[in-house]
Amino acid sequence: MHTLRRFFQQPFLKIVSFLIKRTDRVFGLDSACGHTFYGTAINPTAIVMDLGACRGDFCKYITTRYGCLAYAIEASPELFSSLIESSLVRKYNYAIAGSDGFTTFYQASLETAGNIMGPKSNSSGYTVDIETRKLSSLVQEVGLKELDLLKIDIEGAELLLFDTAVDKDITNAKQISIEFHDSVQIPNISTEQARSIIEKIHAAGFWGIALGAKNSDWLFVNQARLVIPPRTKIYLFIRHIFRLATGE
Repeated sequence: MHTLRRFFQQPFLKIVSFLIKRTDRVFGLDSACGHTFYGTAINPTAIVMDLGACRGDFCKYITTRYGCLAYAIEASPELFSSLIESSLVRKYNYAIAGSDGFTTFYQASLETAGNIMGPKSNSSGYTVDIETRKLSSLVQEVGLKELDLLKIDIEGAELLLFDTAVDKDITNAKQISIEFHDSVQIPNISTEQARSIIEKIHAAGFWGIALGAKNSDWLFVNQARLVIPPRTKIYLFIRHIFRLATGE
């Protein structure tokens, strides 16, 4: 019976996902690789920074759809080697952490789940030393004064990033799309730690809302630098409630 239910659920969820994405665009929203953002604010002059670029799918989507410049930051040497640079994509093999220097990267049996937080039950046993950068150091190194979109998907190292980030580091971004890694099957941070980061981002002047399963897709908007229409906020609240109603 469970297998039969799952058989019928999968097409239903695909249809729902398709309808949500189409409706999102009516309200100026967009999403890629599980990250929702306010697409109306992204244009060819925008600057996007992708922390945890993986194989570059998010950057590829952004640059193809909006024609803007994207910075792809990826810790895994293996994934970094697969990133393709172009006139619109600049890549850096760094792990985002709480300090500049070097740290140990723990590869996982799932290629995209490697992290710097420590060995987990899915660790492959393979480790490598990699360079680290604080967010403020990285932004300074690449010569940016502001970011139109900051996407964060760094396998638990969001805890290290926000431990040392101050308000001015965060408020360089007009919007932030982040996956907190208490939401994955093998968590790298606790839900309490994720809540602490959420509170810190709110305190820096951001309005935020959870849109994905657990804490997998948070959208934060810098209220001092980006205005989202009231109708879009209302729609986002409906999306949030729908997420809760469906048990995501």
